[in-house]
Amino acid sequence: MLAKLQATTATASPTQGADVDNTNNQSLSNQPLNLTIPPNAVSQNVQVSVASIPAAQVPPPAASTNQTVVTAGVFEPTGTQFQQPVTITFPLPIRKAAGTTFQLLQLNETTGEYTNSGFTATVDATGTQASAQVTHFTIYTLTDNKSTLNLPDATATVIETITLTVTTTNTQTSSSLSKTVSVTLSGGSGDVDADWLRDEISNLLDLTVGTSSESVSLSFNITDPESEGGKPSWVQNGIIVGPNPGESGDASKRAVYNKNSKTRSGTVSGNTGVNQWSRNVQVVEQDWVKNTAASGWFWTPHNQGGIAQGPF
Repeated sequence: MLAKLQATTATASPTQGADVDNTNNQSLSNQPLNLTIPPNAVSQNVQVSVASIPAAQVPPPAASTNQTVVTAGVFEPTGTQFQQPVTITFPLPIRKAAGTTFQLLQLNETTGEYTNSGFTATVDATGTQASAQVTHFTIYTLTDNKSTLNLPDATATVIETITLTVTTTNTQTSSSLSKTVSVTLSGGSGDVDADWLRDEISNLLDLTVGTSSESVSLSFNITDPESEGGKPSWVQNGIIVGPNPGESGDASKRAVYNKNSKTRSGTVSGNTGVNQWSRNVQVVEQDWVKNTAASGWFWTPHNQGGIAQGPF
């Protein structure tokens, strides 16, 4: 389901129709998404709403189409039929040649599938807006060729490490690990909206720009160590004996996480001819990865200076 959007509502009447603007933050012209309902399009008063959808919140078209969502909007009540066509004007995030046409696709929010609505949107003289006449409400989208991303891979480096440790006296611990993806644009040429382009890049890379957190936890099961890691049981008759029978010591369990950072630099470009655009792009990914080689059960003998052995 699409995230809840900030919609603009209005009442369309048989005599007055309605003119509704909804702010769109991914446009070159800073123009709103507009719905114009003429008189006599409805037989009674109808409460209508319009909401722009950022590109990152819309399911991408099938990979085989090589298409990307340029702009989209939700028009409600879904399924509303009009007695004569109403006009939708989409602000564009990239400049297109005047007279360029787009097939207006309708999105099934449940399945994420697109179908051709049979309506066509045409770019105006400024190259920054496209208008279509439609006869019913749904989720409408405009698509165009995907941008070209040239972003060589890079090696990740460890920038931080945390270790979770549990023992017989500290049997459970947890930590919150944050993942961050940032996209920085610079230089280049031509007209393209930066917010839309960051969404486009995140879709091309199948990444979510921003910061998210994940909670990880570790527990110590003194009665059944095998249930947490598959290690040989160090318990005999309820007493921890460790890996070396007859040796006294303390058992512990560790989970080591490395924060890896990877920075990739390259270019992104799109369109052709006089409306071609390009930008330099830098993508920084920081994520936590469990270091399995350093994680596991440890044994610290009492008679060897407290030096831990492991992981086992």
